[in-house]
Amino acid sequence: MGLTLVIVSDLHAGVDHPVPELRTKETRSPDRLPHSTLRSLREAIAEDLAGSTPDERVLLCAGDLADTGQSAEIEKACTFLETLSHELEIPTLGRGLIPGNHDIDRPLVTIANSHSDGWYLAKRLTKFTELARTHAPSFVVASEGIPAVLQVASCQVRIHLLDSPYHDPHDVKPHHGRLGTDQLNRLDQELQAAPAATHIVALHHHVGPMPSGADRADFSQLLDADELIALARNHNVRLIIHGHRHRAKIDALVDTTEPITVLGSGSTTIPVARLPYRAMNTYHVVQFESLARGATRGFILSRVLNLVDGWQRPKYETHGLEARRPFAPFDDLRDLESWAADVISTCLLTRLVKLDVFLRDKGATFVSVYDLAKTVRAQLAIRSDRDQFEFSTNDASGAPQLQLIT
Repeated sequence: MGLTLVIVSDLHAGVDHPVPELRTKETRSPDRLPHSTLRSLREAIAEDLAGSTPDERVLLCAGDLADTGQSAEIEKACTFLETLSHELEIPTLGRGLIPGNHDIDRPLVTIANSHSDGWYLAKRLTKFTELARTHAPSFVVASEGIPAVLQVASCQVRIHLLDSPYHDPHDVKPHHGRLGTDQLNRLDQELQAAPAATHIVALHHHVGPMPSGADRADFSQLLDADELIALARNHNVRLIIHGHRHRAKIDALVDTTEPITVLGSGSTTIPVARLPYRAMNTYHVVQFESLARGATRGFILSRVLNLVDGWQRPKYETHGLEARRPFAPFDDLRDLESWAADVISTCLLTRLVKLDVFLRDKGATFVSVYDLAKTVRAQLAIRSDRDQFEFSTNDASGAPQLQLIT
């Protein structure tokens, strides 16, 4: 059996939220956008889940359910997630959520620090857990610096939910995440306990640099990211999921035995005005075609929220996201360099090479057309005749193509 993983993140439930189901109260007339609704999100995800069976489905929320850590915000977000999971027929053993830095009640932190009050200090650590378990009772919750494990019943997959905001003082910027030695040791034990399983790790803070562009400097990366990545390298971790930064980004760690996909989910429902420059609300559906050790393959389906047309497939040139990004072991990628050279030589003969058609003819189902384009560009950069070539977009498929312009 396969696995289909739905990923949402950074809901930021709160006052005047544009999604009615995540709005705690109104202090003004909120933005009333036709597609910023639970129904619109559910319908889009349901379309992406077509072909999967309920027992293969998992839903994860990668943190920041709340905007200011208030109880009403966490309750709203939990109810939202419970409803979404129920309507998508996600089994109760396939639901997980983790805390984000916005899920900590900062007034409690201030009181705890200013009065050295142990009760308040303990409460700020347990409040999210208590509320999540009350209002999202079907979800496995990671909190209080202790990882939780979501065991997928239909296959040999373990999803490790980590609490990265646990050591953040929360009333002092920057808001770095940190797992800490105890949590990393517990994770190591869990990974060692299931050597034959395929492992997925989910946390809130990002483990590598995020794109800057017009964003502020990247100030909140996970402080012990190197230690986490080292564990992932030593065990069969195939996917790392995070939220936090509201710009979606998909990368791969390739200095490992097998590639580890790193999926930065972006924000699913934060108000548009608070998104980074040129970012959009996003969600992702990860479809695993194979979960065999050393042969993990599949696709990441992404959607972005167009305020006029609803949840749409992204365009790589505009959003930096592929609508359907493949991931695969190194065996599937070993021919990229020779294929790139073949693309260039073929272009010299035929004047035009459509990269998606080229990969299809090679039977390279799990190779990204944009990874091939990147490899072609690298080879062209060192050629004396590079100015004879130009990349354009295939009008029919939207994929890149190489053409001779002289």
